[in-house]
Amino acid sequence: MAASTLPLNLTWSGYSADLLAIMWALAYKTLAASGDALMLTRASVVVLIAIGVIFYAHSNAPSEIQMRDAFQHYLVDQTARTVEFIQKTGGPSAVEQVKAAGNAQFEIRAFRKLECQRARAQSGYDCVFNVDIDLANGMMHRTLEGIFYNTVTGIGFELVEQPVRTSVAGK
Repeated sequence: MAASTLPLNLTWSGYSADLLAIMWALAYKTLAASGDALMLTRASVVVLIAIGVIFYAHSNAPSEIQMRDAFQHYLVDQTARTVEFIQKTGGPSAVEQVKAAGNAQFEIRAFRKLECQRARAQSGYDCVFNVDIDLANGMMHRTLEGIFYNTVTGIGFELVEQPVRTSVAGK
């Protein structure tokens, strides 16, 4: 299923309501003068559709499908970078070993959006999600957090690194 390319940075403005009111007034004035009730009903439907589109376009947070696609592109990019690093440090034989073991492949089995809110430090949305990834050595279940943001090619993803928890023994 293809991801929607609906941008995340649309915002509601006071002008949107004014434009809808002007559009409705013009349609009513034009059609009420002619007395055509069917056309007036059709104009009302068009205005309601426009209202729906405006509110839909302004639901800024990325959809679950957009998030899954962005996360998958992120994983593909990270895997390619890792294989490139192995190529430079271990040579072609090391890359062949990694590929033969299936360690350069993964499949996202499940993805569930949990919550999203506007990111504070940068543009985009800070989102939390659950993901199940099938790896060569088994299934990995994780709850992750990341920033989803607009790019020229769609929606991008950046993993938010969780702080390392340390404990002091013996106290």
